[in-house]
Amino acid sequence: MTNSEEQFGEVTAGLTLRREITVGEDRVITFMGKDLQVYETPSMIADIEYACRDLLFQNLPKGWDSVGILVDIRHLAATPQDEVVTVDVRIEEIKNRRVRFVCKVSDSEELVGEGIHDRHIISIDRHRKRVLEKRSLMRT
Repeated sequence: MTNSEEQFGEVTAGLTLRREITVGEDRVITFMGKDLQVYETPSMIADIEYACRDLLFQNLPKGWDSVGILVDIRHLAATPQDEVVTVDVRIEEIKNRRVRFVCKVSDSEELVGEGIHDRHIISIDRHRKRVLEKRSLMRT
């Protein structure tokens, strides 16, 4: 482990988080009609991203957070509205500030989605400074 990896609190390979989510009206497709409202891919990816971010955030020192930099998720099966999905994420690898997660989503019957998600650990203060600088450049 390099010095740059050691400064990131309790973030280590093997950490996991499990989250159960009810597939509500705000997480389903609507374009196939009421009887075919199922868990939409964008919501599944967002649920995975938030689970990964939360796992990292609870293990990072104050002043640090993360942003998503890669998503490679396959949506394998439909889950009807009002059913529960389980999102499981595990830190697979840490290289400098890049953290790779292995992710799975399942319902009570089958695997619904799986893949990888990478996040980059960032200094909140440095990120804020860059965003404010860019915003001022874009408004001139």
